[in-house]
Amino acid sequence: MELAKRLVKVSFADRAFFASTGTEANEAAIKFSRKFQRVAHPDSDDPPMEFLAFSSSFHGRTMGAVALTSKSQYREPFAPVMPGVTFVDYGDLEAAKKFIQSGRVAAVFVEPVQGEGGIHSATQEFLQGLRDACDEVGALLVFDEVCCTLPQLCSVHIENTMTLLVIHVWLTKFETCTI
Repeated sequence: MELAKRLVKVSFADRAFFASTGTEANEAAIKFSRKFQRVAHPDSDDPPMEFLAFSSSFHGRTMGAVALTSKSQYREPFAPVMPGVTFVDYGDLEAAKKFIQSGRVAAVFVEPVQGEGGIHSATQEFLQGLRDACDEVGALLVFDEVCCTLPQLCSVHIENTMTLLVIHVWLTKFETCTI
């Protein structure tokens, strides 16, 4: 409980959810995103249920997380994967905005720093553009931060109540950091 309170204190979050692995946390984010959209659109028979992810992404090895992972070597052995995921090139803000504005997107999953796909860092403009596009349509923005650290994300200065943060590896060192 103390760790949860400390995470909330040093981040934009008002809650913390703990999972055993990064992929389990991403599965929870998928479920939360869909539930959030159903609650946000109670009178709709067809609320936004699709996801946007990016080229060279890796979100895990469970069925939902594999569906969000762009590399065919991870997806093909388990086909058909969860439908409703669209990929655009990492860093292509215009393509991302176009899909987000379709009104079908429950959430956008992005790694601010990609690790599995090569070391690629998103620009401040790209992440802020995603934040703004999601805000316009009520989509969630999910930062998959399993491969990097909370301080790197916090330096982006994107604060919003409709953001989910998925971190895992970094927590093993959390207690040694000055908070």
